[in-house]
Amino acid sequence: MNTKIETNENQINSTLPRTYTFEKDPDGSWYIVLPEWEGSRSDLLMVAGADRMLDKMSNGTNEVQLMLSETPFEDHNIRLRLINPMFGGGNYIASTPRGIMPMWLCKVTKFVFGGRLPSRIYGKL
Repeated sequence: MNTKIETNENQINSTLPRTYTFEKDPDGSWYIVLPEWEGSRSDLLMVAGADRMLDKMSNGTNEVQLMLSETPFEDHNIRLRLINPMFGGGNYIASTPRGIMPMWLCKVTKFVFGGRLPSRIYGKL
């Protein structure tokens, strides 16, 4: 299955660091808050490792703010490396202050990063 993400005027500039908010629902599910996204809210669900990373970074709260960019920036303390692009998203390995974690990032990642899966993503909590 090949999922294509079209670029549009709402697409995000991924070369500059931008802060993203992730919120945890009462059922324990994490979602990225992305008003520009025109698809289903279920597309914004964090799964397969990304949810566990957010749990560790949240310190028991229901919100995490991460600054993300595909280029390194000052004081970044999170690095994700693409291991295997597949099914419209990709498997990444994240090196964080809380440890090394594998995770799956879905097609929304392509939207956030200009229509492509970056080989590296840099972040700061």
